[in-house]
Amino acid sequence: MSINYELYDRQIRTFGEEASIKLNTSSVCIIGLSKGLATEISKNLALCGIKNLYLWDENVITKNDLLTGYYYINEDIGKSYSKVLVEKIQDLNPFIKVSEIISDDQLILSEVIICVNQLFETDIFYDKYCKKNNKKFISVHSANNSGIIFVNAGTQHLVKNITGENYEPVQITSISDQGIVKTTTHNFQSGDTIIFSNLEGSNLEQFNKEFQIEVINNYTFKLLSSNIVEFKFINGTVNYVDKTIMINHNSLEDELKNPTMNFMSDPDIIKKFINNEINFDIELVPVNSIMGSLVASEAIKLVTNKYQPISQWFTWSDPDLDIELAKEKLSKSEFFIVGSGAIGCELLKNLAFVDIKHIIITDPDTIEKSNLSRQFLFRPSDVGKLKSEVAANSIRKMKPTIKITNYSEKVGDTINFTNKILSNPELTGVFNALDNISARKFMDSQCFNYNLPLFESGTTGIKGNTQPVIPFITETYSNSNDPENEKSFPICTIKNFPNEIHHTIHWAMDNFEFFNRAPSNINKWLENNKSITFDNSYEGVQENNDIYLFTTKYNVSCWQDCVKWAIDMFYENYRNQICQLLNNFPSDLLTDDGNPFWSAGKKCPVPLELDYTNQTHLDFIESTTILLSNCVGINNQINMNELIDIIKSYKVDEFSINKKLVIAANDSELEKEKTNSTEFHDLKSDTNINMGISQILDKDDDSNYHIKWITSASNLRASNYSINPANFYTTKGIAGRIIPAVSTTTSIVAGLIVIEMIKYLTKPGINKYKSTFINLALNTFVSAEPIQAPLIKIGDQVFNSWYKFIHTEDCTLKNFIKKYNELFNVNISMISYENSILYADFIGSYDDDKLLSKILITHDESIDLSNLSLTVTPNEDIEIPNIMIKF
Repeated sequence: MSINYELYDRQIRTFGEEASIKLNTSSVCIIGLSKGLATEISKNLALCGIKNLYLWDENVITKNDLLTGYYYINEDIGKSYSKVLVEKIQDLNPFIKVSEIISDDQLILSEVIICVNQLFETDIFYDKYCKKNNKKFISVHSANNSGIIFVNAGTQHLVKNITGENYEPVQITSISDQGIVKTTTHNFQSGDTIIFSNLEGSNLEQFNKEFQIEVINNYTFKLLSSNIVEFKFINGTVNYVDKTIMINHNSLEDELKNPTMNFMSDPDIIKKFINNEINFDIELVPVNSIMGSLVASEAIKLVTNKYQPISQWFTWSDPDLDIELAKEKLSKSEFFIVGSGAIGCELLKNLAFVDIKHIIITDPDTIEKSNLSRQFLFRPSDVGKLKSEVAANSIRKMKPTIKITNYSEKVGDTINFTNKILSNPELTGVFNALDNISARKFMDSQCFNYNLPLFESGTTGIKGNTQPVIPFITETYSNSNDPENEKSFPICTIKNFPNEIHHTIHWAMDNFEFFNRAPSNINKWLENNKSITFDNSYEGVQENNDIYLFTTKYNVSCWQDCVKWAIDMFYENYRNQICQLLNNFPSDLLTDDGNPFWSAGKKCPVPLELDYTNQTHLDFIESTTILLSNCVGINNQINMNELIDIIKSYKVDEFSINKKLVIAANDSELEKEKTNSTEFHDLKSDTNINMGISQILDKDDDSNYHIKWITSASNLRASNYSINPANFYTTKGIAGRIIPAVSTTTSIVAGLIVIEMIKYLTKPGINKYKSTFINLALNTFVSAEPIQAPLIKIGDQVFNSWYKFIHTEDCTLKNFIKKYNELFNVNISMISYENSILYADFIGSYDDDKLLSKILITHDESIDLSNLSLTVTPNEDIEIPNIMIKF
């Protein structure tokens, strides 16, 4: 069965292709559709592509259902739950089938049956039905500030990928006689099973089996139960072996008598639900987001056999959540949401249905097809429209009384926009719904400046986290945020010594920059009447060469010219450079200590010859031809037969080894390479070349040949170095830095962080707030009290790190320095603003008191709110806060 990669792209990157195909062929039934909990479950299952979703509840919608059932509106009152919700959920995903069930006989069609807030007697009945008919069963009970989930996966339920981790192959640097394996950074744990591949050396057959390991550190592990005989190791790769387990669950009837507890279940909460001690009249959308998404996640696990299902009870509760206490303040609050993607849509839903007075949202992005599988406010007809506008309009339909103001501004680009929003005295706080750390840090700094609470959340696949940032109570997001989750590699590894597919993709992306840079250089040359004085630098040589290639060497005027250039480019990258590398570092070269140079992660390459019958070779020539044509705006409608004929007839220049060329063996030698070439080419001025059109990498348009070029360029280099290639889809994910995402995780973190906002309105102490990390594969919810706001000691005084020193008067720089030297009892050695140094005592001219007396710190209309950073002399171990300039 094929799968819609464009629609389910982020989900496939989370669950994998096999599990996503299973989802697209599976069936689930939900019984009990009142209020909003079943709506949340249905929404998530529809978005993820469950093939058949059956809904069953013959009762009718009441006015009370509209409070939390966001798909129920006034016109639906008196209608059947099933009929209304079937229509609304079907609209979410036209590629699935949503149907109404009207009798028990139809239940046989479902693989999983979910009972929502039913009597336990009803739950037991359907649990027995599932056991009899080899089905899976889930029940959920949720109300007010708590909920419980019961899962019965039946007997002999196979579980794959227990942890949810996707381990990539790791390069080996050495294997000792004692079975100690040294590698590049790995994420293995003791007890894991691994297997070796791509081994180079002698007598290595003994390693052609699975080993359990004991981890020593992130670079070293030990093989257990190994009896190693003499061998020689040169290179190789280690791969994680995925674990599978078989689980057997008890019936609900047995579990009610003797519950199976785990660290995520509280028997007291279970008893309260069983004994009907919970007030089911109170239902909260943020709690539904958590419980409903968890149930949907469990159903996904049961039909895909991926990740470990709950065994067998899960409880969630937050006793510090008191909606009644916060109601009045909610109705007077205004919140700013930054981003209206997956988390942003969920935040809008939650805030609207806890009756916030006013929501402001901004997002410059437009809707893409891949958004539709996890951003429930968008429909196929919305593709290409502004996210913030469509999201706001969708919520207005669900909640006509809500006030929403939507913008398409990008925060950080225009500080005036951010200041305009945050300086509004009516604004209560900010929610981040961003997908990059730099933007998060920017909003964090702005919220710090304005003493506004920031409610932070994020996801990566089935993992998520939340963090409430409360002025004067907690630390800021920037105090301890996680680093960017992006790999970095030594330059020499990328240039000359790749050993994994990430290296070759990175190399291809670096080389793709030519298609962006060269057209810009051409335009600069044309705009200067084809006359430029080039800097005698690496960049100047590069600029000259870019123009020379297009205008003089190839003088491209048709796509056929570009084919010839593409052929030369192939040979330069995949033959000539490799031959030169092997000249500098022969295959039998030994290091100073007598070991092979080409070992311990350095893979000895082989040059390639162009073979038009090889699809990867042909893809490279085709995509290069199209990109070169696009760079100068010429016809790119290629005839493949003619292209192949050009390949057959084109005579490639012989390559001569450059005996003087320096190639760095490691990053410390890179400086030597810069002296390789300072040659400038003469440029033809009689060329009729068009103005250049820079090719800016766009991962989302598969028709532009950008990712196709990177895929073929990367895989050819992988072929040089005997590295396993990556297909288009995998390459796109790595090159495009695509973050895996699913609707369930985003819905959960949105619910969790909105609950923290509700608490904030009741002004609790730090012990009532929770920062939470979740991993749905392991059913893990780890909540902890946020870290307290740091204290700053200056002299005999102690200040909360949120305290602001605000300067509001015009003064000379001399008086400014004197004032804060005396206030902090320090010697200020430097003053800076952003990346600019305003004063430094090591700059001699500043010693002149007259000059310091002339430099003014004064009101500037362009600076509404800014921070001056003070640095003291090195012998003073004092942390000085920023000084805010505010007029």
